[in-house]
Order: sequence, then structure tokens, then C-alpha cells
Amino acid sequence: MTTWSPPSADRAATSPRTRLRIVVRTNPDKAGPIVGALRDAGHELVDDVGANGDVVLSDLHPSYGKIWELMERVGRTILYPHSAWPTLHCDGVYPVHPSVEAAFVVGEGSRQVLEAVGFSPPTYAVGWPYGELLPMRTTTPRRLLFGANHPDRLGHLALRQRIDNERIVDELVDGGFEVTVRHVGTLRQNGLQRRPGVRYHAAGRNGAGIARPPEDDLAEADVVVSCGTFAHRSLALGIPTVMCKQSEWMSDGLRPGQPGYLRQWSRYAHLLHFPYDADDDLAGTVRAAAADPGPAEEWRRRFLGEPFDPAAFVRRFEEVVG
Repeated sequence: MTTWSPPSADRAATSPRTRLRIVVRTNPDKAGPIVGALRDAGHELVDDVGANGDVVLSDLHPSYGKIWELMERVGRTILYPHSAWPTLHCDGVYPVHPSVEAAFVVGEGSRQVLEAVGFSPPTYAVGWPYGELLPMRTTTPRRLLFGANHPDRLGHLALRQRIDNERIVDELVDGGFEVTVRHVGTLRQNGLQRRPGVRYHAAGRNGAGIARPPEDDLAEADVVVSCGTFAHRSLALGIPTVMCKQSEWMSDGLRPGQPGYLRQWSRYAHLLHFPYDADDDLAGTVRAAAADPGPAEEWRRRFLGEPFDPAAFVRRFEEVVG
């Protein structure tokens, strides 16, 4: 925890306090560039959900647990991006916490989806903060990397998602590809078991983030099949990508292991949908994605946007917080 003390009486009398004390709900592989920009601008970042401060910075707005208690206590919350997709708990899973004053998202696509859902706080697109945006490439698909849909921090993953993980591995092997599976949590938690000819890389977690960086696996892949942040990182690097988990999926629920469901999916599914879908003929879709990046480029433009501009983000954050 970062230590903090209030400004001296002399300083308080001669100048207004503009340095914010920001209590961060740190998602290790997502918060870094956002936190870094605010810290470089002179604000104090505190990674301790038991602390007090001027405002909470979180990628989620749950309705239970320590983060909920933190938002209740501080009374002001700003959301930072959880991935290139927006966080959709507000669509019937649980309501937006009343302390949420604004949300920062990666691209205009996410802002449009939240608008369609009826998310009421103002929303701002800040660009892709997680590394370079490289040109999309074409390739001959031989080495396939599957980033499995992973369990939460308590090891929970819905049965439907575990079944889908197993189905994708089977179809990639049957398609004649060299398959590597990257998984967070145990294979069993992911609904997987070892099979001959498939390599398995445990991403794991440590105190600072993902123990095996995504780039270690992405560098070796011709095509990536995945969802969420890992698929978005793949797209940012220009790697042909096929996305899973694009149908009307359940979301995290009111309690761990109790999934909820998105209620207005039909209103925005067409906005979210990535053109290369793992629910179609998977081997054929892999080859199509590797041969023609055009459809993926349009989706990437809307949801990954421009490179992250730290100074522009900080200016907007300071305007919002006031």
C-alpha cells in the first residue's frame, strides 16, 4: 500500500489541492497503462481495497464483496476498460452501482454497445492501451493457439463454457493443425484434459499479473482462437483471429458460481459480433481468417480504435472527477 499524508497547512492555504488519491481495483494484466498514466501525471494510486481516497478506479462494478464495499465507502467510482468489449453486467445481471460517474472504454464500438444497453453514465473511448497496433497479416495456418475461456479467480467456469473449450480443441485437432492451448487455472477448471499431440501452456497468475505473458504464446502462433482480452491482444498484433463465446452467453452473477444472463442481447449482438466465429465450421473459418484480414480490420477499427494517448486520457479523467 502507498503511504499518504495530507498537504501541510501552509501549502493548503496557498494553493488548492489538485492531486487526487485514487484507490484502484487492480486487474493485473489490464490496469497497468491506465494506472501509469495517472501516476505519471502526479496523482497518488493506492492498491488497497480497504483504503480511503477521493475516487475509486475499477474495471468492474459488482453488487457484493470488497469492491462493492469500497465503492460504498468512497462514494465516487470511475470505470476503466476490462477489455475491448464493454463490461455488460448492467444488462440484467446487476445494476450499475450508484457511485459510478463515468466509464472509459477502448473503442467507439464499446461506447455504442453501452448506449444500446441503456448504460446512463457518460462513456469515453480512450484507444488501445495494451501495446502496439500492428497491421493485419495473412498467413498459412499451421500453428494454432487456443486461448481457452478461463475460470474466475475462485475457479468457477460455467458448464457451457467448459464444454465449448473441449469442443474447440477437438475441432482444431481434427482440422489437422498443430495445437497449443493456453489456459488460466487448471485444465480441469477449464473443462479440458490432456490429449496426445497437443501442447499446454499454463498462464498462471502471480502477484504482479499473468505469470506467462500473452506475448510469449502469441509470438509463436499463425492463427489464434480465443475470446475476450486475449483475442483482442492477438488482433492488436495483427494476428489472424477467430473468436469464440459470441452467442448469448451467461455472465457472472450476483454471487460466485451463480451465473446471470444478459437480457437485451438481441439489441446489440450485431454490434459486438466478430466476423470470424468459432461456432461456424471451425477449420474452414481458421483458413478464411488467415487468408482475408479485411472483415477483421473493420471490427478492430471500431473496438480497438487508435493507440492509447496517456495525456488525453488524464485530461479527460481530471475533467470528469473535477
